[in-house]
Amino acid sequence: MSENANVTTMSISRRAVAIGAAAVAGLTLRSSRPGGARAGAGATPGAGATPAGTPAGTPAAGAPSIVVRVENIGGFVPPEVSLTTTPTYQLTDDGQEISQGVQILSYPPPALPSLQAATLTKQGIRVVVEAARAAGLADEDAEYINPNVTDLPNVVITVGVDGRTVTTTAYGLDFLDPTETGELAAARDRIQGFLAQIANPPSMRANGQVETPETSYVFSELQIVAIPEAELPAAAQLALEAEAAGAGPVALTWPLETPLSAFGIPLAEATGGEGYAGIFPGGRVGTISGADLEAVLPQTEQASQLSLWMSDDGNWVLLLRPLLPGEVGNLARPANDAQAV
Repeated sequence: MSENANVTTMSISRRAVAIGAAAVAGLTLRSSRPGGARAGAGATPGAGATPAGTPAGTPAAGAPSIVVRVENIGGFVPPEVSLTTTPTYQLTDDGQEISQGVQILSYPPPALPSLQAATLTKQGIRVVVEAARAAGLADEDAEYINPNVTDLPNVVITVGVDGRTVTTTAYGLDFLDPTETGELAAARDRIQGFLAQIANPPSMRANGQVETPETSYVFSELQIVAIPEAELPAAAQLALEAEAAGAGPVALTWPLETPLSAFGIPLAEATGGEGYAGIFPGGRVGTISGADLEAVLPQTEQASQLSLWMSDDGNWVLLLRPLLPGEVGNLARPANDAQAV
């Protein structure tokens, strides 16, 4: 662990920690619904042209479908964290498995997350799906609550099986409740076992399950939420402290021709005027790829989540979120419902 005036850092282990944060406990069954839509899925993707990127909301031809997706949603965290969080695990029907890699605990965090990618064989996909079935995650939609604790995230597990999308939402999974017994305790144990199983890196899988070994995830599209400096005062304060310590640059240069004030679409449009729009009224969101992505990526290597970026129209904070296979849109969500495997 290392510390200085502006940043505290500590390295922690790979996705076993990220997924293991869902050590499931303290669950109360609220409801169980056959079929149905996602629970607690967060902000709705917006539509419309993104001047510095591609239009949002339309899946590419042949885009993969979700087989299993695990997300931590909500909780008492800053909005910039929610806007940059990726799933802890995702498997699509073409075998692409994405998980969180080694995480650097720092403040402010690095601009981009550490993500790992591997390709599973059909046998490997079947093993994951059968584990989900055994955990009861492919039966019907279910939601669990814990009335004894507040401000914790939901773990949302989406499974595509038998032509259906089945969603399990569980709140407060890392809060141990000694009063929990019976069916709820059994549900906790099943889900905990499933999360532990998919946390195993591909190198620990049985022969025949992995087609391509794990490596760093190379993304082709990046979601950017641009926030005016005045709406994130913590970023301005960090910049002043860095300047005083001689640890510049105070701000990075936005390399694209389109100024950030015209980038993408208003955050209010992407959220229907709710949620983040009230916190960041001047915020904008869009996606970049191709040559635009290649121009921006070198700058991100020296950036944190709260770095300032200079555009023609002032300083901005850029919240960066790589898109995973099958995701589209502003405030990324899967393009396709999970399908039968």
